[in-house]
Amino acid sequence: MADLLLSQLDVQLPSAAMVEASGDVTISLKALMGETTVSLADPKVSEFVSKLLDACSKAQAAYNSGNATADADLNSFPSPIAGVPIQDATTGAWYSSFTHTVSVNVPLSRNETTGVTL
Repeated sequence: MADLLLSQLDVQLPSAAMVEASGDVTISLKALMGETTVSLADPKVSEFVSKLLDACSKAQAAYNSGNATADADLNSFPSPIAGVPIQDATTGAWYSSFTHTVSVNVPLSRNETTGVTL
């Protein structure tokens, strides 16, 4: 079964957001979210996950467009679905909910999880 390479995801992330060193890969939340600082006390989990899944969706689209066999296209990270824009009654700011979906094939042993193909 196919899955994205971390290098394919790296291409879709902001510059220097993903770094490989000493047998590990780390993702800089500052780089991913465009912040000057990030701490464990920051309420940024939703932003982090949403931006990471956006990059996963873009990496999957690039993978699928370059894949010669359409029956092996990945379908693990579809583009998010945007809700109807709503205006916040207190601040007047407009926002919309985005629903992300992730689908993976998980062996019963939970090891070697892979992406879902069409």
